[in-house]
Parts: sequence; C-alpha cells; structure tokens
Amino acid sequence: MEDKQKQQQYMQEFGQLQQHSKQLQEQLEQVNQQINEFEDLKNSIDSIEDSDDKNMLAPVGKGVFFKSEMKGEKLFVSVGSNIVVKREPDKAKKIVDKQIDRMRDVKNELMDKIEEINSHFQKMMADIQGQAQ
Repeated sequence: MEDKQKQQQYMQEFGQLQQHSKQLQEQLEQVNQQINEFEDLKNSIDSIEDSDDKNMLAPVGKGVFFKSEMKGEKLFVSVGSNIVVKREPDKAKKIVDKQIDRMRDVKNELMDKIEEINSHFQKMMADIQGQAQ
C-alpha cells in the first residue's frame, strides 16, 4: 500500500514539474523573441545611421506604413512610463543594449530554473529505480 501511495505522489509531482517546466520554456521562448527584436532594432538604428537617404517607411501598426523623412540626427526613444526623449543614435543603441542585457539576465534565470527542474526529475527517477530494485 505504501509503494502505491508513493507512486501516486511521484506521478502527481511529475505532472506538476512537467507543467512548470513547460511554462518556463514558453517564457524562455518569449524572452528569446524579445532579445531578437532588440537586436533587430539595433540593426535598424545602424541602418539609419549609415544611410544618406533619410526617406523611409514608418510603421503605423499591424503591417500599415506611411512614407516619412527623418529630420535631424536624433531619435525619439521611449524610456518608460509614456516618457519619450530625444537621443543620438549611439545613445539609443546603448539604451537598447541595456535592455538586451536585462533580457539576457532573465533568460539565464529561466534556464537555471529549468535546470533545477531537470535535476529534480533526475533525482526522482533515480529514487524510483532504486525502489524497483
């Protein structure tokens, strides 16, 4: 009877760990997507800096653009709380770099948590195999 209860307990814990691991994997995918978007943003800023042509298509949203012309050398950068400031392209890239660094820190934390879950899975499997012998 005790073995059956322990088996049910392991099965329940396996399910919970599996669900938690899946959630962490989904969060990790979202973080990776955000890092890629920030990298694309940096590349776009580089393109604007390197281009002599100041005409471009500016996004309105949902795949809708309008033709625009960049005037001046500064970019408008959101710094949070609906605050937008003017920054030179190199300073804008530094802001993006800080955001990338923060996202990489979050990514590392998620990967550590996933590794903890995997280690716990391994320990549980070893316990089960030890009991079976």
